[in-house]
Amino acid sequence: MNFVLGFRGSVNRWECDENDHLNVRFYNRMVWESLHSALPALGVDGDWRLHSVHQRYLAEARLATPIAGYCALVAADAEGVTVLVELRNPMRETVLASFVCVLHGARAASQAALQLPKHAGARGIVDGAPSLEDVPLSALAAHGPVQVGSGVFRPEECAADGVVPFYAYMGRISDAMPNLWARLQTEEEMAARSEGFQGGAVLEYRMAFHGMLRAGGAFEVWSGVRHVAEKTQQFEHLLYDSASGACIVSAQAIAVVLDLGTRRSVVIPESRRARMQALQIH
Repeated sequence: MNFVLGFRGSVNRWECDENDHLNVRFYNRMVWESLHSALPALGVDGDWRLHSVHQRYLAEARLATPIAGYCALVAADAEGVTVLVELRNPMRETVLASFVCVLHGARAASQAALQLPKHAGARGIVDGAPSLEDVPLSALAAHGPVQVGSGVFRPEECAADGVVPFYAYMGRISDAMPNLWARLQTEEEMAARSEGFQGGAVLEYRMAFHGMLRAGGAFEVWSGVRHVAEKTQQFEHLLYDSASGACIVSAQAIAVVLDLGTRRSVVIPESRRARMQALQIH
């Protein structure tokens, strides 16, 4: 693949979350910067918008980790282009995370049809996975999810034209997650989290964008459980326009419970499984 460098930076303390690693909103911000910087060099132009992005998180990026964002054109057709963005640790020559971005409205100077590397392909979340994206906000609670976040997008979160960029949606979904954990975790797990012994990590994420919000737009975040296995848990997160009741972003995520000492995943307790079943999407 012909990769073009679009971003170079590092992990700041204020970008790390309660798990002491780079928060997903900042991974996505680096992807946004990489795309805007590298697309012209890839021969891509047009008034594009992000239609969907499939994300794989392969290694932790902790404080002061150097990060470089590389972009490669994967496919192009009349509808738009697909671009692979890899966030790498250039000192170790390892891929930290991969993002397969489908851009509608983009035009490429040349056609492309390249095979994705194995680490960038879907693993547990595939295109066309079941979603509640077509369910109006007023009917959502009947399907199992609960409201975990709400607010208004501030001007400083938005692009120069006032449009909410995709990484800001990810940030607000991430901000809402403690309200979900509070419903799912046992008292013992909550104590372990508050004392810094236990946290969580996302392995895979797929976001689809169905509309657009601007500065001042009110929103709600709703979440529910799709599946739970021995160590992995799959969620659906939906961000709605509070005024119209329309779904703006739908997302599926696979995450694990993380031992913050060993930095390894642990088995999900049976008591937590019972709590998760109460939020099962149907």
